[in-house]
Amino acid sequence: MTIEEVTARYPECRRVFHRYGVSAFEGPEVPRKPILFFAADHNITPKQLITELNEAIKRRKLREKRWLYRCIYSIRRIWPSRGIEKLRKAG
Repeated sequence: MTIEEVTARYPECRRVFHRYGVSAFEGPEVPRKPILFFAADHNITPKQLITELNEAIKRRKLREKRWLYRCIYSIRRIWPSRGIEKLRKAG
């Protein structure tokens, strides 16, 4: 995958690339080279770069999961269980 493809699919990875000097993520200035070439150009191992990218993706998924649980908890506090059932049936 190229840097452009990775940052389009996983915006949370921009921070990792920014750490290594990539500042443009849209338009013609986006580096279109594969991430393995990017790693070689910046003297880091491909394994290290891929590990950092995977960690960034996992952190985002964890944040999303926490947000979802907070929403569910708030709904349960506001509406009794019967109200939740009515919401599920409605929609």
